[in-house]
Order: sequence, then C-alpha cells, then structure tokens
Amino acid sequence: MKKKLTAADMHDPQVIAETPWFSMRKVGIDVAPGERRDFYSIHYPRPAVGIVAIQDEKVLLIRHYRYLIDKVVWAIPLAASMKGRPGGRRAARAAGRDRLAGATR
Repeated sequence: MKKKLTAADMHDPQVIAETPWFSMRKVGIDVAPGERRDFYSIHYPRPAVGIVAIQDEKVLLIRHYRYLIDKVVWAIPLAASMKGRPGGRRAARAAGRDRLAGATR
C-alpha cells in the first residue's frame, strides 16, 4: 500500500514558468526512503468552469493545441473567470454559446 503524501514529503517548490492564465510548478517529492522525484504541475490562479453540452447522445468537444505536450487534443470547453468578466455560471453559458456558434459554422 502506498504511503499518504504529506507536506514533509515535498521539497524545493519552484515556479518554472508563469503567464497571466497559468503557471508551471516543480516540486521534489520523496516517493520512498532515499528516493526523490521531480513532480510537475499546472496551476490555474483563477477559477474556471467546464460545460458538457449534450444533444442526441453526442458530446460537444473542441480541438485545440496544448503547448506543454505539443499535441492537438479534444477537450471539454472551458471558460475562465477574469476580473471584469462574468463569473461561474455566466462564464459557462458564454463559453457554451461561443463554442456552439463556432461548431455550427
């Protein structure tokens, strides 16, 4: 059984890259006695919402390029809540309208 990770197992946290939308972080993790591995994560400083649009048993997905993995992927549409912009449900509705409009063109 794996040991539960605690704050004592994490070492040397660093912000590797940062943009207004997200940051990439690195932290050393003790995975076993005497064994430390680097763990990378993406941190989103603002809340985001996702919507799942379903019609006739079909799900709306968008294709877009993911810089960090250098691939085009299919994903659920997301909307970030930014200062001066609608938050939460309004952001999801706006994202849904925008994505649906783009998908039907």
